[in-house]
Amino acid sequence: MARDYDSILQQALELDAVDRAKLVHALAQSLAEEAGLDPEEALDLREETRDRLDENLAKSRAITDARIEAALERARKRRG
Repeated sequence: MARDYDSILQQALELDAVDRAKLVHALAQSLAEEAGLDPEEALDLREETRDRLDENLAKSRAITDARIEAALERARKRRG
């Protein structure tokens, strides 16, 4: 089972931030179930944790948008 988690985590490194978050959530639910916990109850986050995650996600999206915009700008300059 640990080997499965290792391969999942390796694949997660290739995903964007949103898809990684979804994968980590699914993995956490699976681990909670294996531990005999109610997955939904085990994954309840404190409000400050949720806020911090939301802020980090917004930053990640902004960085991704900036990278895309920079790539588009470089392409526009090359076209003349």
